[in-house]
Amino acid sequence: MTEGSSYEFYVVALNKHGTSDDSPTQEIKASGVPETMAAPIVRDNGIYASITWTAPDGNGETITSYLIEIKTKTSTWA
Repeated sequence: MTEGSSYEFYVVALNKHGTSDDSPTQEIKASGVPETMAAPIVRDNGIYASITWTAPDGNGETITSYLIEIKTKTSTWA
């Protein structure tokens, strides 16, 4: 399956007398990378900063962790 593509499935039963009617279909979307996140919300109270965000759609998979980086005074990400 191709990541992010949708697929539909159905089943039928067969025996020596013939084939059943089609089952109802079930559609799935092949899992892929999470959707792009919205910008985080950062609050600074003068002592520390708190960062919150809204979880993006995991595209069929549970998001297991997040990576948070901060841009330093020297313009490098850490």
